[in-house]
Amino acid sequence: MDEILKPKLSSTIGMLLVGVFLTWTGFSCATLLGNIISIIPGIFGLLGFRWVIIALAMLLSRNRLSIRISTEGIELPTGTPFRANSPKLHIPRSNIKSIIKHKSLRRRGIEIIKEDGTKAFIQIRQYCAIDHFRKLYSEMAINTAYGVSKNKPIDADAIRKDSNES
Repeated sequence: MDEILKPKLSSTIGMLLVGVFLTWTGFSCATLLGNIISIIPGIFGLLGFRWVIIALAMLLSRNRLSIRISTEGIELPTGTPFRANSPKLHIPRSNIKSIIKHKSLRRRGIEIIKEDGTKAFIQIRQYCAIDHFRKLYSEMAINTAYGVSKNKPIDADAIRKDSNES
């Protein structure tokens, strides 16, 4: 059984609505002014139109931007919403050493540490809550909970040993 996490709609819908508002306000003010000063609202109108295009592209590519959690591992999206056939990064369950909640001033999310020491960062808050992702991964891929402490990393090696013994 696979769990598929799609990007949240709230930020995309918000971007679409703000883009429509900026487009309408900018272009209507530019046509009302009708002189050289109308360039400034026209720029806001173009910015809003760009946001509308990006939001529509994100809505159309929502399935491609999804994260899949399964017993084989985690499949992450790569690329941008405009790229038609962007490949997915598959991290096998056997290569995942630990999953750590990462919080700093610049970003919040999940860091997947692989066996070779490389790290993959996911801004998971655009898909679900951080603790919900950790819970899903521990239920789907490892079949056990990650512990009581929220900052405790999921140690996949110890859990794999436990699951192999039973």
